[in-house]
Amino acid sequence: FGDSHSWVLLDEKLMLNSTGTFRMVLYNRKQTATKAWFACCDWPEDFTTPYDMPDANCPYCGTKPKENPVWASHFYEQRSMAEYGGFPNNETCLGADITIQEPTEGQCPLVD
Repeated sequence: FGDSHSWVLLDEKLMLNSTGTFRMVLYNRKQTATKAWFACCDWPEDFTTPYDMPDANCPYCGTKPKENPVWASHFYEQRSMAEYGGFPNNETCLGADITIQEPTEGQCPLVD
């Protein structure tokens, strides 16, 4: 779907020893942070029942399907959106108080 060539699957049961808000970081073979889609939680997967997809609520430029019909290409930094790549920047997750850098003007595609 989407021709993004995303095929990595980690089918593991991971447990946390406390409740709270957690950050997840993934690294690729080059040892740099990478973007990912993931699903979680304790319910069976169901790929056949139709359901309404919620609207994206990300506040950053180019991320809302209604404003940018090629938002998935923006996320994957490919095709017509490749030139806007690099957001979010690789960030260090050393504590709870991480300042998220806003995208630069050059990382924001023109959208409706």
